[in-house]
Parts: sequence; C-alpha cells; structure tokens
Amino acid sequence: MARVPEAVIEEIKSRSDIVEIISEYLPLKPAGKNYKALCPFHQEKTPSFMVSSEKQIFNCFSCGVGGNVFSFLMKNEHLTFMEALKMLADRAGIKLPSHPDRGGEGKTLKLFELNELAAVFFQRCLEKQEGEKALKYLRNRGLSRETIHKFRLGYALPSWDRFLKEASRKGFSPNLLEEVGLALQRRDKSGFYDRFRNRIMFPIFNVRGKIVGFGGRVLDNSSPKYMNSPETPIYHKSDNLYGLNLAKEYILRENKVIIVEGYLDALTPYQEGIGNTVASLGTALSPGHLRCLRRYTKEVIIVYDGDKAGVAATLRGLDLLVEEEFHVKVVSLPPAQDPDGFIRKYGKEAFLEKVEKAPGLFDYKLNLLLSRYDPDSAEGKARIAKEILPTIDKVQDAIEKRAYVKELATRLNLRGKITLGEEDILAELRKLRKGKPSSAPPLPLERGTALAERYLIQALLQEEELVSEAKKLLGTKDFRDQRYQRIAEAIFELESAGKPTHPGEVISYLQDEELGAAVARLAMETSPYSNGTQALTECLKRIRKEEKKRSLRECEEKIKEAQSRGEEELIRNLQFEYQALLSK
Repeated sequence: MARVPEAVIEEIKSRSDIVEIISEYLPLKPAGKNYKALCPFHQEKTPSFMVSSEKQIFNCFSCGVGGNVFSFLMKNEHLTFMEALKMLADRAGIKLPSHPDRGGEGKTLKLFELNELAAVFFQRCLEKQEGEKALKYLRNRGLSRETIHKFRLGYALPSWDRFLKEASRKGFSPNLLEEVGLALQRRDKSGFYDRFRNRIMFPIFNVRGKIVGFGGRVLDNSSPKYMNSPETPIYHKSDNLYGLNLAKEYILRENKVIIVEGYLDALTPYQEGIGNTVASLGTALSPGHLRCLRRYTKEVIIVYDGDKAGVAATLRGLDLLVEEEFHVKVVSLPPAQDPDGFIRKYGKEAFLEKVEKAPGLFDYKLNLLLSRYDPDSAEGKARIAKEILPTIDKVQDAIEKRAYVKELATRLNLRGKITLGEEDILAELRKLRKGKPSSAPPLPLERGTALAERYLIQALLQEEELVSEAKKLLGTKDFRDQRYQRIAEAIFELESAGKPTHPGEVISYLQDEELGAAVARLAMETSPYSNGTQALTECLKRIRKEEKKRSLRECEEKIKEAQSRGEEELIRNLQFEYQALLSK
C-alpha cells in the first residue's frame, strides 16, 4: 500500500486506545495507573505484562517485549505495519488511500479475506440441495441450526475445483489458495485443485474470531476421516484451540476450562450450555496452547476419548500442565465413548457429574500405571515409579511434591513383599534434578556512561517538557551507546518538527522492534531520580565526566606516541591540549 499521510496515521492512533485493543486479546487487570496480564509472548506464572493507558504503550518486564498499539498487533497477529494500520483503520471507520499493494504488503490480510470467502462459500453450499446430505448428518448428530450458524459450519462440494473457480472470480490466485491451505498443486504442475472436497467444514477461529484455517470431515468411510489446514502464515495448530473465541467469556466466568479432542466434542457441550469447552484438535497440548489458556484460567479438566489413543494424548500433555502450575483433573470416559457421544447418550448432567468427580492428575496417572504394571513385583514398582517421577518432579510447590512422594510410597507398598520407601523415591528424584541443565546466567547490568545515558533517555521519555532543554545541552553524538543514540535522534527530530515526543510517537518514528521495546521499557520503569530535572542534571554531569576521562586517556596515548618518535612540537601542543582538558 502506498504511503499513508501522517495526518491519517495520527487520526488512526488517536482513535485506537491500546488498553481497549489489547483487552480484546487478554484479560487486563488494573495495577495502579496501568493494567497487567500474563504475557502472551512467553510462558510465565506471574503477570509481568504491563499496559499504560497514559503513555499508550505496553511492556513485558520479564521477556522485554514492548511497543505501542501497532507493535502489539504486528507481533501478536504476525502483521506488517501497513497491515496493522489497515486493521486499526477499519476498526475506527477510517478509509485509507486506495492504492495497489506493493512488495507483498497486505499479504496477511489477503489470507484472512480468502479464508472468510471460503467460509461463506462453504456455508452457502451446506444450505443448497447439494449439501442436503451433510446438513442431515449434522442434524442427526444433534446439532441445532443455531449452533451450525454460530460456528459457521459448511460443506465442501465433491467437485475438484468449485471453490478454486469461485476464488478466481473474486481475484484470488491459485498460488495464494495454496499458501493458505485451500488448494493443492497437481503432481505434474499442470494446475491446482481444491484441498477440501465432499467434507463437512469446520472453520477454525483465532481468539479474536478471525478464521485462520479449516477442518473437514468426510461423509463416508473414506480416509482420512478428518483433514485440517496445514501450517500457514496465519495458522499454527500449536497456538490455536478450537472454540476459544466463543468459550473465553465462559472460561473467565467459571474459572475453569474443559479441553476435549475433536470438533463435535466441543460443539455438543457448548450447545448444551457447557460453554467453557475447547478442543485441541487431536494434537498434544503445547506451550502455545498453555499461553492461550493461562490468560483466562489455571483450572483445567481434560476429557479425551476413552480409548488408548486418547489416554496416550492425555499423558503427553500432563507434565507440561504440571510444570506451568495448572490445576488439572482428568475425566475417564467408558471405552469407545467421546464427549459428544456421552452427552447425547447420557445427558448434560451425567457429563457434568463426571467432570465434578474427576480425579486430580496425580491420581489419574498413578491409577493408570497401577493397572498397567504389576505393583506386587519389584520390576512393576520400579516401572511405575520411573514413569510417574518426571510428573512429580515438575510440581513447583515443595509441600505438594512431598505429599505426592508419600502417597506414591503408600500406594506401592500396599501389596507385595518388597517395599519402596519415601527416601528411595526422593533419591531417584534427586537423580532427575542432576540431569537438568542450569538456567542461563543473568545479563550483566549497565554501568558508567551507559547507565547514565539510559536514565537520561528515560527522563526524556517520561517528561516531554525536558526535551527542548536537553537539546541545548547535548547532541546525539554525546551518546556512545548506539541504541540510546538512535532513540535520542528520534526524540530530538520529533521535537524539531514540532511533533509530540511521547513514547508511543517515538516507537512509531523508530519503526524498529528492538528499539521500540527498549523505549516502552524505559518509559514504564521507575526512575531512581526524584524528578526529570534531577535526572537530566546528574546524568549529564556523569556523561561529561566520563567523556573527560576518555579524552584525557586518548591525549596521554598520543603524547606517549609522539615521545617515542621524538616529535617535540607535537608533544608541546598535546601537553597544552591536556592542560586545557584538565581545567574544563
């Protein structure tokens, strides 16, 4: 997109409150003048992600990510600056100048547009006579028309290229369809064809309700039964939970989430009023899934199929949940039953009763292992202990961990002649800990001139009225740290142009992710000085002092070199210069 006039960008910024925007992604809680939440960009247990309404910036004091409203959208939605600008413009009802896209700008938004076009097309196909069989299947599975419409279910026709032709008429290229996962290229490279054919279509939404991908279910016994979109620039299966866009409000209200495996396993509970249900779509829980969930709750109930695959998937996700301090319960369903079938057969109340009475994760895994191995034999006891110890080891609370060790010893010694004491179990735990890599050492603290430059920049960002005064006292060349020099240049250039120098403006001017994060952090950190004037005076004094020391050292080196060459006149000039520096 061609360059947008600065006045338009300013208007978009003025209508885009960062707290309002970010609260659509995260449950922000008041923290003094600011708002806080768990950081969406890394795993953490204590909120360190701060948003300032006054400064219109955000910063994570743990991972260091920060910036303004554009920075957040660019990082969270994987957008370019122009794409983030267009998103905010659309939200604010501001029309941007209409020019052709250049250099791939707008690609992400085009992918979203293409998915939206596909969803509308599939929905229309479901309502046509050609989709009668698919609609009948969904109704037979107990889904109401309201649920079908709410989740925007559809039908992909059996034809090889019906959607391909529809997208082409709308101006989308086959290559773009392939990139977003809606088309495949023929083996002989002679053309493309629709990826999804003769399947019930389930749009996959991100947390903001944008369609990022699709899942398709066959209507016959062909294989594969389910087909999902591949990884694309906007769809990452390890970062998306099906139904979270609608379930998040219920999860916050109930303070717990029910995780199931498939599409219908999420749709049926939701329809029955169990709105805090999401689906992992057959993949093991990942750090990305947990980042999504911890924004809303730390209480998790896992309900997977009552078959071997479901049990295996449950066990794979358990340790990760423990390590991130989630409180987990696991529902065991009868063999060959899934949440969808169980609710349709036994009803909502029977399902909720199972959820309420579900054992904690430790009891669930231990009972599984006790049924799998012989606890009467030494070998069985060792296998059980070996498989459950990694889970116990990841428990953060020391008292809780010791309680699990005690319970394990008690349960293993109920039968059999060979006993396994708590100390034996603790000894094995210590072996596990020895094999773990130590955490990385902390980064060194800034000292001397760099620290003075840091606090000086911080004062300018926190008190805009100091900028004009600071410009009279020093130039950007006075900053030896390149990061602070570039930030100072941005501040001074904005001031010279008569523009605001508040942090959000500086971040936009810099157009640099790393520097933007540094600006956000400095603007939100507490200064060690009582006010900006004191910071400016003291830091400038420190910078001048260090500059003088450096100049004296350089002059001394030059004198030594001149003496080694016997250049008397140069020596006298340098000594005069040295004395002048001393008297400054």
